[in-house]
Amino acid sequence: MLVWGGGPVLSQALPSPSEARLIRAFGRISGHLLVKKHAQISANIRLAFPNRSNCDDLARRAFSAHFANQYISFSIPKVRSENAHRYLRWEGIERIETTLLKSGLVLAHPHMGPAQLPLHCLGLRFPSVHQIGGGEIHLVQKSDIGLWASQRRSHLEQGIAATLHDGKAYLRPALRALKAGGVVLSACDATGGGKEIGRRVSAKVLGQSFPLPIGHIWFAWKAKVPLFPMFCTRDPQKKSLYLAHIGDPILLSGMTKSEAFEHGTRWTEQFLNQTLSQYPESWQFWDGFSEGGLIR
Repeated sequence: MLVWGGGPVLSQALPSPSEARLIRAFGRISGHLLVKKHAQISANIRLAFPNRSNCDDLARRAFSAHFANQYISFSIPKVRSENAHRYLRWEGIERIETTLLKSGLVLAHPHMGPAQLPLHCLGLRFPSVHQIGGGEIHLVQKSDIGLWASQRRSHLEQGIAATLHDGKAYLRPALRALKAGGVVLSACDATGGGKEIGRRVSAKVLGQSFPLPIGHIWFAWKAKVPLFPMFCTRDPQKKSLYLAHIGDPILLSGMTKSEAFEHGTRWTEQFLNQTLSQYPESWQFWDGFSEGGLIR
């Protein structure tokens, strides 16, 4: 309650982007104090990377990534067009600019870094940006304080410069926006606890069985638009706080539905394996590789 009650007020009083750095620092401290949770995250990482010797360190850094993702809504009111570059630097943004001259596009992204920061920054740059959410959380039983914090977070997220769509609701408006030249973002790693659009298919991610969502594939195939990979991590060049990278797209138009799902699933599997292996400290190793999350 203290975090969600006083955190937004304190964040507004700090110079940008000091509040985001402070949240990451709290995450690092928690990685040392929450011994049981640190052990759980270390075990998750060792399943993914059994030959790595730095799993304990990666677990502490995963705390920072988790805090950054959980509390990015504190920064949303402060991130504007004129200072967004201090929070996020882009690689491959020209791919979006070029594509939008001809059609809409879908961005498939894992829950890396603060996942909503690229969404908000894209909304500041382009007129029609949409995010497909995970739907209702069903794996986590929340206390009264937890429910209050969720409501507080939802209130802060209303400031995101994009349209948020509930993954369990009617999604034709998002599809119409996509066909009209908009940008649709959809998570491709199934973390969280919600039921996103469509079914999940079995895949192998970091050597583990993984229930892969296919909403991003369906949107790109149905609207006949390019499907791009995107991920967010700390900026290795330290020109900004975070870096969002947009890779080369695939096209699913001309394929049957089953062909598109098969090709899109293998593409997503490869994208996740490559990206999460390269930047494991930026992913949310918070739950496990089970349905709705990542091993309880």
